[in-house]
Amino acid sequence: DPEMTEAFRIAASEFGERFVEFFEQISATFGIRTREPLGVHDFAALVSSIIEGVALRQHIDPRLASMQRPTGPDGQLQPWNGAAIAIEGLLITWAEPHPDAEISADLGAWTRWPSLA
Repeated sequence: DPEMTEAFRIAASEFGERFVEFFEQISATFGIRTREPLGVHDFAALVSSIIEGVALRQHIDPRLASMQRPTGPDGQLQPWNGAAIAIEGLLITWAEPHPDAEISADLGAWTRWPSLA
């Protein structure tokens, strides 16, 4: 049904656009930007689709709601949901320091696994 398809397309687009301002704020805070040719609107569309996908699967597979990761202050295990892990991967892959930023954060420092040494 073309009308139903268009209604879903519009709803998905609007859902993704809700993340644009949020990611722009994160980008400004951490001094990062998306790598060319992708922009924040592309990033938001992918994040919204990940969230929708994980939300649908979370009811089937409860592991997606609480995956343990060593991200506590001293490497303690903390629960993450599947969407957060996937979004972290996108952010690490597609974000880069903004050359004009006054403050730049090393995203690896936020996501680095504790040293095994």
